[in-house]
Amino acid sequence: MKWTLDTLLSGFPGTSNKTSLGMSSVTLASCNDVHVILDTAGFGARKIIIEELNHRGFKPEDISYVFISHLHFDHVANFDLFPNAEFVFSEVDWDYANSADDIYVQKIIIKELANYKLRKVEDGCEILPGVKGIITPGHTPGCMTYLFDTDDGVIAFAGDAIKNRVELSLGEVGMTYDSELSYKTIMRVREMADYVIPGHDCTMSTKDGKVVPLEKNALVVTFQKHLCANGGLGVVAIELDEL
Repeated sequence: MKWTLDTLLSGFPGTSNKTSLGMSSVTLASCNDVHVILDTAGFGARKIIIEELNHRGFKPEDISYVFISHLHFDHVANFDLFPNAEFVFSEVDWDYANSADDIYVQKIIIKELANYKLRKVEDGCEILPGVKGIITPGHTPGCMTYLFDTDDGVIAFAGDAIKNRVELSLGEVGMTYDSELSYKTIMRVREMADYVIPGHDCTMSTKDGKVVPLEKNALVVTFQKHLCANGGLGVVAIELDEL
């Protein structure tokens, strides 16, 4: 089985002095009549996810599986959009989310998610034909990367095991409990994949040992009229640098 992956929402790195931005990647994977959502982002992405699915002729009810990289709020908050889905994540991450003192785990989400159909998997498992899950620790102990066989090669959906282009390129990671372990994780994924979808950036090619973004990634912030210092409509665009 060969899969096709389609970005619904490219994640964006960064934080602010007001809040954690938590803008994570959401991807649709399809093979024949099987449709999978990869991560569900934070609550602020809720409307965009529905709209992007509608543009492709889908409704949230059409999704058969939701693969979660890890159970931080900005990757799982919109789980309830998909009432017919089976939710897949690592056994290690589920145990971690239920026991660890981690401020990015929103316990009410974990409690509600337990009422849905869950599939807790182990490292190296074949989740579906053409899809392998590997545990890629560093950001959390049970963060899982999903490897998809496609016509263009292997695409890895990495969640926050690899958050952005800098981490993928240099192996230098922010927000990790073990920087050496995170480095080993990144190198492992790079060896296994032709393309990587980071948790907070656009899709990257890793062919020939080079990390190359496949699209521009920009954040546009719009301010309502009269809120800006000049009294007009304010638009600020922040574009990530090429590597």
